[in-house]
Amino acid sequence: MTSVCYYVACSLDGFIAAEDGGTDWLPPIDPDGEDFGFGEFFAGMDALVMGRHTWEQSLTLVGPDAPWPYGDKPCWVMSRRPLNPPHASVRVSAATPRSVLAAAHAAGQQRVWLMGGAALARSFRAEGLITDYILSIVPVILGKGIPLLQADETMTHLELLSSRQLGGGLVQLHYRRKLPSAH
Repeated sequence: MTSVCYYVACSLDGFIAAEDGGTDWLPPIDPDGEDFGFGEFFAGMDALVMGRHTWEQSLTLVGPDAPWPYGDKPCWVMSRRPLNPPHASVRVSAATPRSVLAAAHAAGQQRVWLMGGAALARSFRAEGLITDYILSIVPVILGKGIPLLQADETMTHLELLSSRQLGGGLVQLHYRRKLPSAH
């Protein structure tokens, strides 16, 4: 089965972006230095799934003439609106999270990075599809913004697999969803 990892940076008070969607509080990734474990993580992913807002944010960060930042890795953008993908590896889908993962699995993609916002994470969580949560906690308190997870009625028990201190005071936590034990 294909595993899904919600890999995201958040503030100490649990926000992934400012109220306006801004992420200027995140430390920059230095291509020649500290990448906060991103390079290793990205190399281990077979595909990406993102929401339309994250897709739009990705395009503004790199600029209109820059190459697609995720190379040839297959990428699904979850959107009900038509979009013009900037790269042949990008597919736009209005399908359910389970259907998108079935397509990834059929294509041999075993590890999927769920990137982006709380609404998308909520839809994957509601179907029990997120297997791993890797949170990079940035030492900043935003006070308000876009939350890491949207409230829902799904209780999820997690097991801490690792924690590590990264540059700039960041702490990265890796949790795995605990499956209910059979009695």
